[in-house]
Amino acid sequence: MATPIDLMTLSVIQNHLAVITREMGQVIIRCSQNYPSSQLFDFSTGAFDAKGDLLAQGASLPGNSLTGRGQVRCVLEKFGSDIYPGDEFFMNDPFVGAGTHLPCSYERRPIFYNDELLFFTHTKQHQMDTSGSFPGGYFPNAYDIHAEGLCIPPIKYKERGKPVQGVQDFLYNNVRYRDDVKIDNESMFAAHKIGAEKVQRLLERYGKETLLTYVEALKDKMERFVRSEIEKIPDGTYYGEAACDDDGTNYEVPVVVRVTVTIKGSNITLDFSESDKQVNFINSPWENTIARAITAVFYSLDPSLARYHNEGSCRPIEVVSPPGTCVRPVYPATVGACPIYVANQIRDAIFQALGQACPEKVTSGWSKQMGYDDWGLDRRGRPFWTAQFCHGGGGATCGNDGWPYVMISGLRKGNVEVIESRYPWRVEKIGMTCDTEGAGQWRGGPGTHAEWVAEGSARHQFVTGNSDGEWTGIFALAGGQEPAQKFNIEYLIRKKTGEKEIVPTKRGPFSVEEGDRLVVLATGGAGWGDPKKRDPQIVLRDVINALVSVQRARDVYGVAVDTDRMVINEEETRKLRRS
Repeated sequence: MATPIDLMTLSVIQNHLAVITREMGQVIIRCSQNYPSSQLFDFSTGAFDAKGDLLAQGASLPGNSLTGRGQVRCVLEKFGSDIYPGDEFFMNDPFVGAGTHLPCSYERRPIFYNDELLFFTHTKQHQMDTSGSFPGGYFPNAYDIHAEGLCIPPIKYKERGKPVQGVQDFLYNNVRYRDDVKIDNESMFAAHKIGAEKVQRLLERYGKETLLTYVEALKDKMERFVRSEIEKIPDGTYYGEAACDDDGTNYEVPVVVRVTVTIKGSNITLDFSESDKQVNFINSPWENTIARAITAVFYSLDPSLARYHNEGSCRPIEVVSPPGTCVRPVYPATVGACPIYVANQIRDAIFQALGQACPEKVTSGWSKQMGYDDWGLDRRGRPFWTAQFCHGGGGATCGNDGWPYVMISGLRKGNVEVIESRYPWRVEKIGMTCDTEGAGQWRGGPGTHAEWVAEGSARHQFVTGNSDGEWTGIFALAGGQEPAQKFNIEYLIRKKTGEKEIVPTKRGPFSVEEGDRLVVLATGGAGWGDPKKRDPQIVLRDVINALVSVQRARDVYGVAVDTDRMVINEEETRKLRRS
């Protein structure tokens, strides 16, 4: 007899699974020592059933949690019945392990109940090194995937609770910062321990049959919710495309992601078949593409669903592309930049397409990311690696201005005190810039001006493999405008010579010495809606806050400001808005 579904119990289990994945994330934050994981939250957590179906995901980097579906299935396919309590699996290979780029290490732990495999927990974390040409992974021009680092298929890191010593010795003998990498890996396994214990408590409380019944009911529930959201979008075929600057090898040759979105009833198909062919460095492995594409659709649905997406949410969404494109490369293509580029182009192309169908649900374009991987010797003469970012402005949505200095992926801003204490940089300036927003009824977030000065006697190096937007722009919806500063700018001012050296995206390494100054001018986000429909009082507030100049308020927003009293000239504003 089927277990009847009690809605209160269903809600309790749904929220319990969500909380478990978030508690796993807190373990990683507290135990990992690398900067992107502990400070920027560059990790993901999740829970899956024994079929590889997603049950719950943590709050950080949802696109990475979705790739776990393929990874659990790779483990099941490879190991079959050779999976035991206490086993812990490790992988990063994008072609045989359903990974993203090689620095993203994925770990799995099976959960048994009465000797039966029922669930898996999932963690992902960006590692400091995976034995490529340079630390960190975001370096262009690698010959093939093997030049980017160790390609690890699904393997057992521990078996029946005991370390597989040969595997661990091989892994840590072939990476830089071996002790740091081991600490980070163990932090993920500590998170698994917490997650597994809490799932076991759910099994003890409800029993196997009841919990599995409710898990299936949760998938069906989310499928219904997502289908009901898709049904609100007008049926039709919509097209979008987005480009990144280049692939780091063929300079200034943009790489374009193209998508045709077909809405039919409660189903949505995302067809990337017309995207550019695979190139170098910025290719997105297929599992990464599927995850990023599905996540882009989720962004455009009811935000109250965001906490609870699971396998059922993915059922109405089909992702299509032939092998050999930049969104479905074939071995041995390089993929080092894929979590950002072309992942962001996958998202933006879908946003542009859906923006034609339901602009009120979709965000305008966000500033393209500016960042770098940096390595060398720190202030105490010890080897270091870090990843740093300078975020521009967020895109506006119907009813909301874009956020300042933020990334859409879920990564946090860096902590200046931590940066200056751990690394040979002094952060002299991070500030919002005037007249860099995309204008609209709701404006984009303002751009950012950052200046970092190298300190310490030791030279260090950085690459800009995680930067973009120096000659490709972003998009605006519903009559909004692209940012006034259309492109990102990055350059070095050399202390010894005073010369200004342009730093292109997806290049390097660039060496810096004490006193060299790195300057980043990141664009704002794009606006949404007609700028002349923006509330004049809000325009005045932006003028007072030095985000919009008096002249731009007049020329673009049609708002005349009396600069003597800093109030709106109502009569002149009416004339401007009628013209």
